Amino acid sequence: CTVALVQVVDGGLRKLAEWQAHDLEVWSVAFSRHESWILYTGSDDCTFKAWDIKDCCAHAHSVQGSPNHHDGHHNSEPSVPDGPESTGGSEDSLSSQPQCVFSDRRTHSAGVCTISPHWQHGQHVLATGSYDERVRLWDTRQPARPRLMAEANTGGGNWRLRWHPEQPALLLAACMYNGCAVLRASADFSQLQVVQTYTGHGSISYGADWFRGGALEDSRGEETQSTAASAASTTNVNLAATCSFYDRLLHLWSPQVPS
Repeated sequence: CTVALVQVVDGGLRKLAEWQAHDLEVWSVAFSRHESWILYTGSDDCTFKAWDIKDCCAHAHSVQGSPNHHDGHHNSEPSVPDGPESTGGSEDSLSSQPQCVFSDRRTHSAGVCTISPHWQHGQHVLATGSYDERVRLWDTRQPARPRLMAEANTGGGNWRLRWHPEQPALLLAACMYNGCAVLRASADFSQLQVVQTYTGHGSISYGADWFRGGALEDSRGEETQSTAASAASTTNVNLAATCSFYDRLLHLWSPQVPS
């Protein structure tokens, strides 16, 4: 039910704030790509929220830092503003609580499992995935009033979403009991459709991301290039890497997405 905001400091982590954000388990969190003070959360209580985290911190600094760990794209990710000077995690060292600026409990009919802001500069688009088997696209130009633009049914609960690092219209989804899917959005993100499915997993599909090139290594640690990797490089559609739960398997496959 709780969310914690922490900062990496020399020698460890510093907790800046911790608050009860939802009524049930929190499944997903994501920083806004464009407003460094906005944090999105999704929960098993069917609620999608946005939080203003400015007041959690004693000082704010400019957006700098490393690529977003979710999609690995080279665009910068908002860094967490500087917090209290204390390095402890006690209640006295925590700053004020964030303010909820948006809360939607009507759109998703089941838990909100994954939140994926678009990496492309100027695209105020965010995708959510839910147990209700739908992927949704939101216009986040007004953080306090995100607007639903499009949705598509993947036939399974959507546990993970990842935007393609080079093709901004493509979205990879891990759809639990219905395998995996590649979705394509229209140029203005007002439409969304499934363009390919993958059912190679024999268990629940929980993880999904894009392979971004470079040499693969075989089981002996030697560099190699698989047939799928070669095909991905020639079609300009990178390998999809997906994982399943009970059998603990990682699959690499090359989506053949129609133009």
